[in-house]
Parts: sequence; structure tokens; C-alpha cells
Amino acid sequence: TRSRTGIARNQNSSRSDRIITRDVTPKLILVSLYTGSRKEVVLRSRFLSSAFGGFVDLVNGLFHRKGKGQRETKKQAPTISIPPRLLGHLTRWRDSGATWLVEIEGAGVANIKNDWETIRDRAGLPEVTPHTLRHTAITWAMQGGANIWHISGFFLVSLDTLEKTYAHHHSDHMKTAVDAANKLGKHQR
Repeated sequence: TRSRTGIARNQNSSRSDRIITRDVTPKLILVSLYTGSRKEVVLRSRFLSSAFGGFVDLVNGLFHRKGKGQRETKKQAPTISIPPRLLGHLTRWRDSGATWLVEIEGAGVANIKNDWETIRDRAGLPEVTPHTLRHTAITWAMQGGANIWHISGFFLVSLDTLEKTYAHHHSDHMKTAVDAANKLGKHQR
């Protein structure tokens, strides 16, 4: 999980050399952080409905993370509401002529390995992978105090995984225990 500072360093690194990154990684980072979507979902997504990849419905503010022709897998990707801040970026990208959420010269991007490694190394974050963005998104939702049922549905992560992996990040983590400890020694009347 990365801090907001670490992610900003990662984005700033990618912005510092547009020729190498071609605006690919900043868009992947934004979509992944706002939606918790896996790299493959983001790279296969477009601005128009597609049978073989997800698409964004800017009118209704929905991100359909699977195409109608895609088979269900263990890695589910339900339709979610697009956070308003991301919706503004997506609208701007589409209005500037983009067909894919992440593209180079109008073509979808299948692999970002070289771009990712370049910005990751320049940012001094050698262990960060695109999947780290999903963990960061979930961690930030927990730190923000979001309802765990809502987090589970939005990111499609089980309640068991939220409790085992992310619960210590929630703002209410151990609140009732702290409240009980605070009452110790007080006499009940």
C-alpha cells in the first residue's frame, strides 16, 4: 500500500518525461486509484460499449468493468458508480478524442510493463506493481471510514479479506475496545 505522497511521486515522475510514458501510466493510476480496478480491466476499457472489455457510461456515471461478451472468472468486476472526480477526467479524455481509457495514438494499450518500470524506478518505488494501486484504493477507503459493506461491494473484496487484510486501516478499528478501556476504573452507580 502506498501513501498519497508515494503515489504523487509516482505520478509526478511519469509527468516529468512524457516521451517515455506517453500519458499511459498517469491514466492507469487515476482510474485504478478511484475504482480499485485491476490493470487488465482498465487497459481493456473503452468509452463505447464493447463485447470484449469494459466501458464507461459517462451519461449515467457508470463503469461497466466487463464487456457483454466476456466470460465470468474468479476475478469478478461488477458495474460501479464512477466517483465524480474521476468522471471529470474521463469526460475530458473522451472529449479530446480518446476511444480507450488508456491509449496510444488511438489504439488500446495491451502492456504497460516498460512504462511502469520506468516511472516506478524514477520515483524510487522498486517494489510497486500496478496491483498495488488496488490495495491502496481499498486502504484509503478504509482509512476514510467508509462502510465495510460498501467497500466490499465497490471493490468486490470479501468481508473476510477486508477484516484480515485491511481492518486495521479503518478509522473505527478498535473503537469499542478503546471506549471500554476508557471506562475502566469508573464506578457504575
